[in-house]
Amino acid sequence: MPINPRGNKWELTIHQQGARFRRSFDSLDEALAIEKVAKEMLRRGASITEIRANCTSFNHSTPGSLSIKKPQTLGELWEVVKANHYKGSKGEATSLPMGDNIVDLLGEDISYKDITGYHLDVLKKHFEGLGNSANTIKRKLAVLTKTLSYAADQNWLVNVPRRPKLKIPQHRTRKLTYAEEAQLIHYLKVLKERPEVADLVELCINTGMRRSEAVYLTGKNVIEGAIKLSAEQTKSHKERVIPLTQRAMEIVSERVEKYGRERLFPGLHADLPTRWVRKARIALGFGDDTEFVLHATRHTFCSRLADEGQGGPVIQALAGHADLTTTQLYIHTSAESQKEAILALEKGRRQQEKKKKKKSKKNKKLKKVKLKSE
Repeated sequence: MPINPRGNKWELTIHQQGARFRRSFDSLDEALAIEKVAKEMLRRGASITEIRANCTSFNHSTPGSLSIKKPQTLGELWEVVKANHYKGSKGEATSLPMGDNIVDLLGEDISYKDITGYHLDVLKKHFEGLGNSANTIKRKLAVLTKTLSYAADQNWLVNVPRRPKLKIPQHRTRKLTYAEEAQLIHYLKVLKERPEVADLVELCINTGMRRSEAVYLTGKNVIEGAIKLSAEQTKSHKERVIPLTQRAMEIVSERVEKYGRERLFPGLHADLPTRWVRKARIALGFGDDTEFVLHATRHTFCSRLADEGQGGPVIQALAGHADLTTTQLYIHTSAESQKEAILALEKGRRQQEKKKKKKSKKNKKLKKVKLKSE
């Protein structure tokens, strides 16, 4: 737990299992007081996140007591937001590293009140230089604006700068053919001996589940031949029930038998399946196809339902889309299906013309019969 001079301040650094707490203090006595409390918290088994939260709101003049001291710097504010908003949330694993990175780039000692739109523009250009996609940059900057919005909600900050505009690419429309699906599963299961990744990919194709929904699926979610996701597990924060296909039921049953009510893919974290599909893409000769990704399994599920004649509302419910317009983006309309739609329209028109001609002939006959009788 080193304490080092930094300009006219004293910097305390604490490391624990790859996590880091670093804070600057005006005096050495203040840094030593916090170090003493941090050591005691570590001895009791506290995490770095808990130490950050407590030391941010710590009353340095009376060790062990808490005060309602508002954070002054971006680093202090970020620790508060981490503890009160992100800790234990579904986005904790991805949002915390993004926030830590932004705090390091802007400097933890900068006042959050001094952050302007210019800072966000500089961050945007920095991330673009790293090759980050527009969606990735949007998520990173969202962590910063969420942090500043928290300060605004507490009346610590007057204005939150707007995020710079980003040109988001068109929604992916890639779906896997049955042959590509077979190649992908064979590569994962047989060639690379990663059956758990292969099972997850197949499950996503057969249920349309998002990556995080599948990776953190538990035996508790399997109920009477269906998967029931709670509001906490879904992106839309709404419960969703997905009836299982025969293949999906086989995968789930085998894993429930093995793991019971716990996580069905305990060896996987959120990014691992994505990496393996990326490796498969290159190995199978799809290296230039940037849309050959794990998320294509979800699009494949929606597209196959559409190909079998299922309507938008049904697909929306199964996929868990908050808005029907999102469902329409997933539904792939091939040239062949468009041709079939026009042929169906033409067939309907011809049938209507035949009915009109038949009715006309019938009316003429009735008219002739009527004339004869007169």
